[in-house]
Amino acid sequence: MSLHVKTAIKNVALGISDPIPAQVLSYCERLYGQTLHKRLPKSYESARYHICAFLSVEKYSSTFNLPSPDFKRIPIPPKKCLTTLEDFRLYLDSVKSALSTPTKQSPHSSPLANLPIPQSPFQETSSAMGYTSVQLNGSPVKLSPSQSVPRGRKRGSLHETSTPTRSSPLKKLRAIANETPSAEQSPSIVRSIASPFLTPNSKAVKPFKVTEDSVSIVQLIQLCNTFYMPASVTVSIIQEFINQRHKFVKKSDWYLACGLIYAASLRINHRIIKDKPDYGETLVTQFIRQRSKLKKPNLIYWNTLINEGVKNQPWIIEIENTFMFGVQSSQAEKKENDYRLGIGAETYDRLGMMNNSHSNILSDSQQSYYNTWSSNVLSQI
Repeated sequence: MSLHVKTAIKNVALGISDPIPAQVLSYCERLYGQTLHKRLPKSYESARYHICAFLSVEKYSSTFNLPSPDFKRIPIPPKKCLTTLEDFRLYLDSVKSALSTPTKQSPHSSPLANLPIPQSPFQETSSAMGYTSVQLNGSPVKLSPSQSVPRGRKRGSLHETSTPTRSSPLKKLRAIANETPSAEQSPSIVRSIASPFLTPNSKAVKPFKVTEDSVSIVQLIQLCNTFYMPASVTVSIIQEFINQRHKFVKKSDWYLACGLIYAASLRINHRIIKDKPDYGETLVTQFIRQRSKLKKPNLIYWNTLINEGVKNQPWIIEIENTFMFGVQSSQAEKKENDYRLGIGAETYDRLGMMNNSHSNILSDSQQSYYNTWSSNVLSQI
């Protein structure tokens, strides 16, 4: 027996004693072989032995006085574990019913069933209405003149059959066309004829559905936070993502999101790249950990392409000036002055600080200076 089966049974049924009954082991092996066609998510594939072990112990627990299995020991989240077990039970029931259902044999399945019995001259009589032949049970059957044997053909030859065999769909269609009236007499007869290509047990084909694996804004923000993007850079990435996502309708826009974060991260962490030349490959590996459906060659291709495509964008240039060259943009300087001095700090620098509320006029010289300054400001206005 497989070591995986014994280990799975011991993990699921705590306290089970050795030796484990051979019937439980063989039944678990058989369940594993039958359920290989039952698909599981990639993260749940390692739990297939545990699921089969759970069902095996559950079946033979009363027979061999085994401890009851615990579904929490299966390496699947508890909310999904019960649903997965129920799906496996239904699948095994369907396989069992399919194997135990007898198949109905066709009356024309045997090649000798349609061969007539050679007749002797003493067993057939002629009459004005037709001919008489003998069946297998010996009872005579009258044949009409239309069904009589044509001239030039010997009765009882192998080329003559009592019932025409319809073994192919083409022969079925020809037989239906000969038996049914013409379409001119009954136009709706075609709708009432069942297609010979469909069987009663055939399942209807489900239409193909195209599912788009798109990135939501919440997921994009979470991805930016995972890679420690500053708030201002996150806003720029979201704006660029919304502007460019229409180009990835036929492709996954996860490549666009990862490419934008890749371009921003290379510029923000440019000092790390000097010490770690494989920093770009590390980013690709982290992207795949966040989204396992992404393919590494495609991710490397789109990261390189997007990095080259956005290098002249204003928000990328601002990141370079801020994090690489240490030069803040004029807009950032204006915001910093507004936070520090209040709105209109450039007006204070141009007109002087006399109109600052923190300054107090305490002497005559300051009063005269204030009069001179105010007249100068009024003249400029």
